[in-house]
Amino acid sequence: MEREVIKLSRLLLLTISTPVKPGAIHRLRLGNEFENIIQEAVRIIEHMEYAYRYGRDLHRGSRTIASIGLGKLIGESMVSVFNDLEQRPIPGLHAAPITAALMLGYKPEGDAYTRLSTGVKAIIYRIPPEDSIALIEAMEASSLGDLLTHLDNKGITRRSIMLQGMSLGDLFEALSTADTGFMLTYKGLKILKELKSTLKTGKAPGIILDSYLALVKAYGLKDAEAGNLKKLAKMDAELVRRGVSLNNLLGGTFLLSLLTIFDSM
Repeated sequence: MEREVIKLSRLLLLTISTPVKPGAIHRLRLGNEFENIIQEAVRIIEHMEYAYRYGRDLHRGSRTIASIGLGKLIGESMVSVFNDLEQRPIPGLHAAPITAALMLGYKPEGDAYTRLSTGVKAIIYRIPPEDSIALIEAMEASSLGDLLTHLDNKGITRRSIMLQGMSLGDLFEALSTADTGFMLTYKGLKILKELKSTLKTGKAPGIILDSYLALVKAYGLKDAEAGNLKKLAKMDAELVRRGVSLNNLLGGTFLLSLLTIFDSM
């Protein structure tokens, strides 16, 4: 496995396991939720390897953008979780690391922000509509009705995608307001860069928790302070009791943490 894929894999596992993220999965939760998401992460890492390799091929000129099939790759990762593990995948947790792996493979030099932003400009908005449809079909096959309803409410269908020539980047923009894992877009990277400037340096678990809480506040979902773990644990228990899930922030947490600590890992 490539060294940078190993770093991304480590960051993915830390994103999932760092406690206490009120409203989202972490390793101190009771039940088998954490064990299930670790199995999901294994599937994601497998597809990250392919994405990184495709990015390197694209950089070398041995592969075209149209042949990457990023939407299909993300979709295959989600469907494998739904079919083999019999659980609904967390879509942004697949989209963020797989897309990031592709972009880091494509741009071999520079800091993490430069490499991701280069990938956004050079790749994501040039991936053809057929790839957007492949991702939507995977959402259907994975029983992700909430995201499909979100797109329907925006008037985004297979027909409109083909008629408008909607790239995968355009689809990511529409999905990013429902799941932060799709923030590898022009606007999304700008938001992530602004949030990064508010974070403190430190050890990885602390940065990941701060990244999560920064997204919680940015999206106006809840006010929480990282320094008070007792308060966070109490808030987490209350959100669980109410059936509130903020797992749609995990993909964005991965991306914000990547921008903050990846270069020093």
